[in-house]
Amino acid sequence: MKKANEKQAKYYNANRRKTDFDIGEKVWKTHKVLSNASKAISSKLALDFAGPFTITKKLGQNTFEIVHDKSNKIFSPVHASQIKKFNSDEEEEPRKTESQEGTSEIISSPDASENLIISEPPRANVANAK
Repeated sequence: MKKANEKQAKYYNANRRKTDFDIGEKVWKTHKVLSNASKAISSKLALDFAGPFTITKKLGQNTFEIVHDKSNKIFSPVHASQIKKFNSDEEEEPRKTESQEGTSEIISSPDASENLIISEPPRANVANAK
């Protein structure tokens, strides 16, 4: 029975991470956005995380109270699975995941008032190609 328990614990713990967040530490919070065509909102293009937030209180083993740094809005309780550490070398906006990054380039010219965003060229329509 003990051997079976250890085996199940190994599989269970493989996908878990330890909650090593401290009070006063800066974190990102997951930000779920639903698409809404009438408001021109696309969840695919929205940022995955919001923040930065500061942990103000530990409520339980895996739950925390966090405060948004700019608006001072309190979010409580927040589970450890909904936050990730803030790296001091990151900017104020979190990066997108690799699967959502495109191959776009931003080109700015000194005399132009706007930046040009160049992405992949559109694919040719095979049905109309001759």
